[in-house]
Amino acid sequence: MDIEQRTLRHATLMISLQTTVRGVAEFTGWSKTTVHVDLTERLPHINKLAAVQVYAILSYNDSQKAIRGGRATKRHWEGQNQK
Repeated sequence: MDIEQRTLRHATLMISLQTTVRGVAEFTGWSKTTVHVDLTERLPHINKLAAVQVYAILSYNDSQKAIRGGRATKRHWEGQNQK
């Protein structure tokens, strides 16, 4: 599979599944770094429309990062208190 095909596959998965870079990486078996580089650096040169859609998903995921982290911390400490 060449780099352009891989990049388009990563973009298609992210858009259709509305998932994170980690989700695409786990699904495809590529590293998070490779997926991130494909979506942020290579995709705008290959397909501008897909790049805009992926950027919107990446921005949303970035805005939710602190919330997800806070929930994970809360679950962790709730589990510690039950022991």
